[in-house]
Amino acid sequence: MSRIPYPKLADLSEQKKAFVASPGTRMLNVIRMALHTPDGLWERQSALSAATVTMSNMDQPLREVLILTVAHISKSDYELFHHVSIAKTLGMSDAALKALETGNYGPLTEQERAVAQFTAEVVKDVAPSDATLAEARKHFSVPMIFEMVAIIGVYMMTARVIGVSGCEIDGEAVSSWDDEKAKT
Repeated sequence: MSRIPYPKLADLSEQKKAFVASPGTRMLNVIRMALHTPDGLWERQSALSAATVTMSNMDQPLREVLILTVAHISKSDYELFHHVSIAKTLGMSDAALKALETGNYGPLTEQERAVAQFTAEVVKDVAPSDATLAEARKHFSVPMIFEMVAIIGVYMMTARVIGVSGCEIDGEAVSSWDDEKAKT
């Protein structure tokens, strides 16, 4: 049972009621819980979260390296439930998944290591070391570095919504954002 109850549909604003009723919306528990956020913030937070999936320029497997790194550091079982599933659908190996879990990034590719190390340092220390930033810049443009920062921030926020609210893990994991769109 969640630490904070999910909002009641009758108590939602018309904007949120329309969102909940819109075709194509899978109402994950974290999305339901986030409906507690005041409308102005909710609208923008929701748009930013959706953009990390629908408008990201980052390679999907690398994005999952980033998200799983945030989830492990944040101890977010909810995020891990969904994003391990997505990573497996994208072909991530068990060795890579274990590396992200343990923080021993040796088995990852150079690009994956650069993303994981950059993400870990941003989450833990706010700023990456000069060496980590230099390594990330060898692989990614400056705009991509800032896209990574935005995605890190969204998933850190999501982990905290989950942690504060205690929202339950959904019955079925997301395995692919493309599959989610096709179901709707």
